[in-house]
Amino acid sequence: MYQYTQENLFKKGVPVAVARASGKYRESIPYHCHDFMELVFVASGSTIHTVQFADEQISYALVSGDVFAVLPNEAHAYVESRNMHYYNLMFDFNFVADALVPLSSLESYQALFAPHRIRHKIHLPLHERKKLENVLQLISSELAATQTGYAEFVHAALIEALIMILRNDPVSSVNNPHHDYSGIARSIALMENAPDKLHSAAELAREANMSTSLFYLRFQEITGVSPNEYLISIRLANACAMLLQTAGSIGEIALQSGFCDSNHFIKSFKKRYGVTPGKFRKQFQQ
Repeated sequence: MYQYTQENLFKKGVPVAVARASGKYRESIPYHCHDFMELVFVASGSTIHTVQFADEQISYALVSGDVFAVLPNEAHAYVESRNMHYYNLMFDFNFVADALVPLSSLESYQALFAPHRIRHKIHLPLHERKKLENVLQLISSELAATQTGYAEFVHAALIEALIMILRNDPVSSVNNPHHDYSGIARSIALMENAPDKLHSAAELAREANMSTSLFYLRFQEITGVSPNEYLISIRLANACAMLLQTAGSIGEIALQSGFCDSNHFIKSFKKRYGVTPGKFRKQFQQ
């Protein structure tokens, strides 16, 4: 089994690296380990992730938007990867440990970084994924350019990325790896590519090649929410962008985002963000 080491991957004094990888043409990645912390962000596609312990192995499904941790010296592998693109964020935990102390009581912190066998992941909402991807790309470019102050920049950006991740609640990864979750990945892609369209339960279940009842069960296992809640979160994220980037009225943005009327939009928006769309826009304009 191959072991990746800090000595081979990290620049001196800056124990951080970012790599973008693809499982599109590689359905499996054999067991390997490393002597550093690794966070993996699944940008698209799906896979089965397996962690090997001394007396057992634990496998679970991952889809677009999932973030999970691989602790130092844990042996892990991927199988059945389908159109998967992902980022590896690798770092020495001691590099940021002090900065993360205020967050150590969060359930998400314990879920990712505490040494236990109950595997958890964090499923990022759509609007958070692009932000995280931008920060990871920024870290990568800073490490490549090595301009004055790059070490401090990378340290700050790494903390920013971790805070973005830890603000989200964890989802249990205890699911059956023998189930085919690739259909769920397809249904998620269908919603994300056209969130303003009406997506019925029957349509999404057909896309996943499942019965409606089984689809709901598998979807909840993967994302921690119902398909309707997931779709609403996508629509709200798009609405936030339109509120800040366009001069459209609340009613226009509601319809363009996929809400049936402005009242439903305002109610959903306030429930999620604690303010009305109008107040949200004013806060940023000021």
